[in-house]
Amino acid sequence: MTAARLLELADDGNRYELIRGALVKMSPAGLLHGMVVDRIGRRIGNHVERRALGRCAAAETGFRLERDADTVRAPDYAFISHRRLAGSEPSAGYSDIVPDLVVEVVSPHDRPAAVDGKSAMWLAAGVRRVWIVDPAAGTVTVRRSDGTAQRYGAAIRRRRHLDRRVGAARLHLRRGRHLRRLIPAPPGSCPGDRHGDAG
Repeated sequence: MTAARLLELADDGNRYELIRGALVKMSPAGLLHGMVVDRIGRRIGNHVERRALGRCAAAETGFRLERDADTVRAPDYAFISHRRLAGSEPSAGYSDIVPDLVVEVVSPHDRPAAVDGKSAMWLAAGVRRVWIVDPAAGTVTVRRSDGTAQRYGAAIRRRRHLDRRVGAARLHLRRGRHLRRLIPAPPGSCPGDRHGDAG
C-alpha cells in the first residue's frame, strides 16, 4: 500500500500506520495515555507558542518517513521548527517534513522492542529528539540523533481518584526549565542553545 492509498481509506474507527508498504492497525489509546499526552502537549505547545519556535502537531498526525515502499508513522505529539518548515504551509496530506521533536507515550500493551524500533525509525528519518514517556515507570527517556540517550526519573506521578480505579498522570516541568533544556530548537531560538545543544 502507498501513503496516498492510506490517506484515502474510509474511516472505520481504527487508527493505522504504514510500515514499508504494510498496513498496521493501531489500538485506541487508554484514558491514562490520553491524559498524559494532553498534559505534555499543552506544556510543549505553550512553550513553543510563547517563543515562536515553530508549529506543533497532535496525535494521529501522519509523517511520511520513507518512500518506495512508503512508511507513514504518527507520534503522540510532535514539534517542527520554523527552520524546517521554511515558510511552507501545512498540507492536507501526510507531511514530508519530519519533526524536530517527537513524543511517544508508552501504553501497557506496547512491547519494548516495538517502542525501540519506532524511536529508531524517527531518528533515522531526521528527527533530532524522541521523548519516550513511560507513565508506569515514571520516566522520560530522551533519545538523540547522535545516538546518545538520557533518562529522567520521577517525571511522572500518578494520582489515584477516590475509587482507585482511574489513574491520572501529571508531567512536572517546573517553570519550563525541563522544556528549555530538552526541546530541540534551532540555534538562537531556545534559551538552552546559549549553552550549546538544547538537549
